Amino acid sequence: MTHPHLFAAAVLAITLLTTGAANAAIAPGDDVVVGIATDDDSCDRWVAARAANRDATRRVDEYLTVTWMQGYLSGANMTHAYADPKTAVALPSAVRISAWLDKACKDEPRTPMFFLADKLMKELQKRP
Repeated sequence: MTHPHLFAAAVLAITLLTTGAANAAIAPGDDVVVGIATDDDSCDRWVAARAANRDATRRVDEYLTVTWMQGYLSGANMTHAYADPKTAVALPSAVRISAWLDKACKDEPRTPMFFLADKLMKELQKRP
């Protein structure tokens, strides 16, 4: 039987190795994608992305944010499920994530997306 922490350690090791190789190719002054593929991953960017008169860049920001949130939630869900399969939760759709972010960003406008993703995961885990 495979130990769940062994799998997580292997994934982390592969990620660190490939990230290190990628970082070696980055030169000073290069544009680098960090976090969720934006230079400002706070709610301010989300609010701008959701504005009624938005351009293509804002629509891409919205898509990237929701996609990143889905990936984070999925990864967190599986990490918990490896430790205890009964802790797996149903994940919300992109539409529900967007609605949740709209409210969360109204309530906490300068909060980074990473913290909001973690907050949403904890809320999902508390549901019966």
